[in-house]
Amino acid sequence: MRHWLVLLLVLWCWPALAEPSRLSLPLSSPAGEVSLSFVCRSDGIVGLFVDTSRANRATSGTVTLFTRLDFARRAAHFDVPSPAPDGVLALPDQWIQGGDGAQSGFFISAADVRNPERTAALRAITVRAQLVLLQVATAKFVGVSTGEGRFLVAVDPRALDPSALARCLEHAGLSVARTMFDARRAPAPSRAELTGLCLTLFNRADALAAIVEAVQPNRRERLSHSVVHPTQDQVDCFRPETLDSASILAAAHEASAIAAFDYAGFTSATADMGLPLEAYAELRETWGGRDLPGQREAEVEALRTAKADAMRKLYLQFSRVLACIESLKQSRLEPVDPHRLSQFRSELNRAELGLRGEIDLDALWMDGFQDYQRTTARLRTAAATSPVATLDICSNEATRMETLLARLAAGPIAVPARGAAMVSKAELR
Repeated sequence: MRHWLVLLLVLWCWPALAEPSRLSLPLSSPAGEVSLSFVCRSDGIVGLFVDTSRANRATSGTVTLFTRLDFARRAAHFDVPSPAPDGVLALPDQWIQGGDGAQSGFFISAADVRNPERTAALRAITVRAQLVLLQVATAKFVGVSTGEGRFLVAVDPRALDPSALARCLEHAGLSVARTMFDARRAPAPSRAELTGLCLTLFNRADALAAIVEAVQPNRRERLSHSVVHPTQDQVDCFRPETLDSASILAAAHEASAIAAFDYAGFTSATADMGLPLEAYAELRETWGGRDLPGQREAEVEALRTAKADAMRKLYLQFSRVLACIESLKQSRLEPVDPHRLSQFRSELNRAELGLRGEIDLDALWMDGFQDYQRTTARLRTAAATSPVATLDICSNEATRMETLLARLAAGPIAVPARGAAMVSKAELR
């Protein structure tokens, strides 16, 4: 009889003793040594999980994203190692959390969506779950270092289907957790809660706005609908007596519906954003990514983009120098002497060598000089009232021109040795 009682007691306690069940959405190929997925556990924990069961079964490590976007930090507020190459984002070590024993690996960022504290729950749902998921989903690669080896994972966000994500988050109990933001069923928030909720919503909106600003203009309209600030200014969050609690709760309830978020729109809008040259160098030299699919083509395109950006900045700065010269003629002041101006033109011609046919320099010239007339008019007005101060401004512009030319010599454009130079539009102006 005693044995039966013990057995009944074990069966009654079994649900509490059992491992939490999980659903997951793959964010990379499952065939690699290390894979990435978004996991939803029955105990309310959701987050990005690194599976190391086919590698060294590590339960901790560091995670580096290779991405042109850096927006989650606007809401999560973490520092990155300095100096970090452009396009390389190291996630904070304190986010790493071991798994639940059911699978070898660790969480990149785990969030408890059932946190009973309302502000902490909203931060967990919208920042530690949603924004970090979006930050990783818009990355090209995830680098995982476990101390015993380094692994590169190519990100594939296609599994972020709204219905699949909704099932995953339902498994973690998100729908129940969201009732704390329902003004009809939840108690009114305190002033401290209002400030915390408002700040979380504001930071989330700022992070999403940073993505919208980074994508091509023709992609922004669809994404801009997701950027909703709770107040006109963040400082309003620190005046809770002026906030409408029902409106703040409604905004929190809307923001916490992360399964309905337009992940497809954001990931497709950022899919064609290549990495900076520095990031490709880091992939190749530090992470062994020499033979990644499309790596060579991507690096060639990144180099072409870097060259175009460098020339655009150079033309823009040269237009400012010429505007300075023109605006100070009536004052008989000379911000750049003829010899120095001749050097600028010579260096521009040298920079253009070999680029025609590869880059549309005429279009870049037009882009750089589009504000020339306005700049000249503004400086001419300033020179009429304060010519000496304007001369100081223009001297700084000439110094910036020299700095850009010096950077160019050590940058992505190989400036050839002195010799015959092509005649550019810069020379003809």
